[in-house]
Amino acid sequence: MRTARRYLVASSLARLLLREQSPVRVVEGHFPPSQGRRSYVLFEDSTCNLVLISEPGSADEEEERTEVPSKQGQFLLEVCAGTLVYHRALVPIGGGREAAICSYSVPASLHLIEVEFQDGKQAGAFVPPIWFGPDVSDDEGFDHTAMATAGLPKQPLVPLSDAAVNAVIDLLDFGGRPQRPAIPLRAGNGAVEALRPVQGA
Repeated sequence: MRTARRYLVASSLARLLLREQSPVRVVEGHFPPSQGRRSYVLFEDSTCNLVLISEPGSADEEEERTEVPSKQGQFLLEVCAGTLVYHRALVPIGGGREAAICSYSVPASLHLIEVEFQDGKQAGAFVPPIWFGPDVSDDEGFDHTAMATAGLPKQPLVPLSDAAVNAVIDLLDFGGRPQRPAIPLRAGNGAVEALRPVQGA
């Protein structure tokens, strides 16, 4: 069963990553969860879908999406229990894997990273990059329905270091590929010779 892990991320890093991507604006209107089912209306760009999730969190979880006209979606949005508004973009994080950077504005400011996996074994073996913040995957307060209907949970401190900032800059510069080591500058090195003024210039 597909699963996901969620991590907090420093707001400055999230803004930097979203600035360099083409984020999509997403609006979700969630209805109160009922036993064995969750539902919400999803606006993503110009598309509106009604999403039904049966047996959420179990091995039998199934998701069904039905496209609905925007006017009907707007009506559903008005009668739902709570709303999320955020911008979302995918960024490569190496190893052929992508992460979704989500910057929330409603119900309040929050920055999350979501990484999807084929199963729990893959998720358990995942080693997050240094710029990821605390893992909140097991905190039900960060579930989308919970955030929309009950508000944001208390957020732990997200540390920010030079190593994390440099890792994000490398990610943007090299698309998740490891950076080539720099050539050391020393006497006789062609790079040093190129910096010397030309005689007679």
